[in-house]
Amino acid sequence: MTLSEFEKQRQANIERNKELLSSLKINALSNDIAQGITKVQTEEEKKATRPRANAAKPRTPRVKKEKKADAPPAPRRKSRRLAGEKAASTNDKDLESAERKMGKSDNGNKGEIDEDLEITGTLTLKELLKNETEDSLMKILIKSESKISAGDYYDIIVKNPCIEVSKDVQQLREEFSKFKIYDQWHPKDLKITPDRVQVITFHPSAQHKLILAGDTMGHLGIFNAENKQDIDIINYKIHSRNISHIEFNYNDLSKVYTGSSDSVVRSTDLNRGKSDVFCIETTSEGITDLKIQGNDLLFSTKNGVFVKIDMRAPTSSNVALRLANQKIGGFAVNPLDSNLIATGSLDRTLKLWDLRYLQDCDWSKYNDGFQTAGNYAVYDSKLSVSYVDWNRSNDLVCNGYDNTVRLFHLNSNQEFSKGYSGIETDPIVMAPDNTIQHNCKTGRWVSILKTRWQRCGKDGTEKFSVGNMSKFIDIYDNHGNQLAHLGDIDMTNVPAACNLHPTENWAVGAGASSKVYLYY
Repeated sequence: MTLSEFEKQRQANIERNKELLSSLKINALSNDIAQGITKVQTEEEKKATRPRANAAKPRTPRVKKEKKADAPPAPRRKSRRLAGEKAASTNDKDLESAERKMGKSDNGNKGEIDEDLEITGTLTLKELLKNETEDSLMKILIKSESKISAGDYYDIIVKNPCIEVSKDVQQLREEFSKFKIYDQWHPKDLKITPDRVQVITFHPSAQHKLILAGDTMGHLGIFNAENKQDIDIINYKIHSRNISHIEFNYNDLSKVYTGSSDSVVRSTDLNRGKSDVFCIETTSEGITDLKIQGNDLLFSTKNGVFVKIDMRAPTSSNVALRLANQKIGGFAVNPLDSNLIATGSLDRTLKLWDLRYLQDCDWSKYNDGFQTAGNYAVYDSKLSVSYVDWNRSNDLVCNGYDNTVRLFHLNSNQEFSKGYSGIETDPIVMAPDNTIQHNCKTGRWVSILKTRWQRCGKDGTEKFSVGNMSKFIDIYDNHGNQLAHLGDIDMTNVPAACNLHPTENWAVGAGASSKVYLYY
């Protein structure tokens, strides 16, 4: 049989490879390895059958090493300033005396501080530390100074006989002290949304404890706390990104409006079970806050734009104003005059605006051609202002990353109530009337804390809630008196998103785990 050209080539390759293997002596090497393994196995078998000696060999006694004496600890550097010495001395006697006071020896090593050394002036505590343990402790103390919240000392404040409060405050404290966490179901089972809660609120109805929440993935969760037979929670994916605010239309409480970072405002009808797109803001980078005032829907954006829409004709009534060059974290409408609004911004300001006076914006870094409103008052913060809210008593509350909650009583100055004068003058510089120390630095995995007034409390007391990083919900009145410090062993997450019922003294919070913490 005649071989094909391919088969001839294959046979030639086989012969060539055999010659190559023979030249490398691969087979011989394999035989050597096999013989080595057999030899090792034979030696192991001999060891296994070899009789063991009855007595162990005597051990060589160890020579005990002499322990070296511990070297004396290196002395610390001491500050001449603390010793009361001058920075430089031209007199050798003075220099020698100063070195003796500082415990400096001839060989340059530093000794201990003279016990009789006089301590005067301002002292840096770090310089007085004796060892590394105290140094570490001081680092903790210095860092924790900015993380203190006044609310953590609520029990001490309440029991202090020197702090006098009104009967109304005392009565509210007693009422809130009786509040217990909702125990029909364990909080670990009350996961209202699939992801971290950004905003939470009550339905305005006092007949049912109905709670709504929005998370970072665009889910709207609804929890019916009145259902005692089963955990009654449903959630809908209605936005593509996080829900920043939930608002009710008080003209029709069956509808709830949501604003999102996807720049969409949705209207969800709870009775019909249907969610419609109300509007899409194409010029913004995402919606940060949302309000309904009468027939107007208002919202702010991440790129500093404020939008006002008449809900009766949403397609033709869009008014957009530039109120900042950076993100507006939140805004508030004056309940007494809807033309006056307040904004808290990433540009570290709280500003008051009058929407009746529109003018060209000559300070914008954007080329969008938006106008601005009349800015008649401003408060400059050390860091960004996260949120601002306005109550019926003409009080403003804001919080930000400067670790404070600020209260402004605008009735103390008539200029704040009048609004913008129309005359080109510098805005009034605002100063807070009350400042509450509060740790507001939430970090990456905790939603931004926001101070929110109760809309219309039945008891007539203006009060607001704010989440506490120590896993509490703090409640204050408009004079800065703390009314409650709500917490429980089952509250295992920071209730960063929290709120009060519009009329009833009920509180609710949720956080990274999306568990609901309800107090009433």
